[in-house]
Amino acid sequence: VGHVAAIHVLKGIVAQAKFPSAIMFAGPTSVGKTTLARAFAASACGLESIAQQSDFTEVNAADKRTIDDMRNLGQLARQRPMKMSRRFILLDESQQLLSNAAAAQVALQMVESPVRTTTWMLTTMEPERFQSSTVGKAILNRCMVVRLKTPTEDDLYKQGVRIVKGEKLGFVGKEALSAIVQASNHEMRTLANLTQS
Repeated sequence: VGHVAAIHVLKGIVAQAKFPSAIMFAGPTSVGKTTLARAFAASACGLESIAQQSDFTEVNAADKRTIDDMRNLGQLARQRPMKMSRRFILLDESQQLLSNAAAAQVALQMVESPVRTTTWMLTTMEPERFQSSTVGKAILNRCMVVRLKTPTEDDLYKQGVRIVKGEKLGFVGKEALSAIVQASNHEMRTLANLTQS
């Protein structure tokens, strides 16, 4: 909800089956970067959900950012997909890689020498950190960047309606939903958590 231009571009990539070797999803916290990356990978493979798929790997770079972690991902990237049409590797919080120069250098090598059947997806709420080092700039320059913006109140309300309908929460009326939107701090995740509460 609210990312019309980004979704239009991603749907075009899927329709033409011309996948970039690396895509960066950049935007503030809780706008749906990781969710959109997962949805893109699922859509690219004609699936409802990418969860539990052997050809999809998701790593939080805040936890896995050693040179060995990156080398292992590089080896995985070189393998042909087993079940899906292509392999997707998602590096969540990818700006954390930059705190380990050696690991960042390995990540750069992976996006510099892409494997035809693998797409790297990086999410970050701090794209400007990639501008602060030579390796970071090089990684950024090799990514197609999808920029996501903070949702508007209308976007949040639409998402709230989706949640209420999807979860069959008929007791949550317009007034309550409007109050939830006001308290959500312009964050989709907070909106969902408050609606659940």
